[in-house]
Amino acid sequence: MSEILTINQPEPHIVVATFAGNFDEDSIDDHAPKLTSALEPEGVTALIFDFTNLEYINSRGMGEMAEWYRQIAERTGRILSFGASDRIQDLLEVVGFSDIFEPVKDVDDALKKLAE
Repeated sequence: MSEILTINQPEPHIVVATFAGNFDEDSIDDHAPKLTSALEPEGVTALIFDFTNLEYINSRGMGEMAEWYRQIAERTGRILSFGASDRIQDLLEVVGFSDIFEPVKDVDDALKKLAE
């Protein structure tokens, strides 16, 4: 079984969060704190969400995303995202995240945009 949330840090100021499977009541408590901790250092100003393998997210998962957004927004940082299925994209639009998550094609595209 793959990890529900994998975190990579390609550069000290950039965190990449890759989701797989269901981000819901059964997985949030075990996985969300890892990303919250990765975003704590003041130098982290960019978060990239990879939703390619995310199958489901519930309202509590959306609440965690709102908290991560707050952490980055406090530093005038940026959040980029890619790979959302139509279903996940619809949810992001309903809660307004599609307006604040910059769309990119993939991690390489996100890193390019952040370097501009």
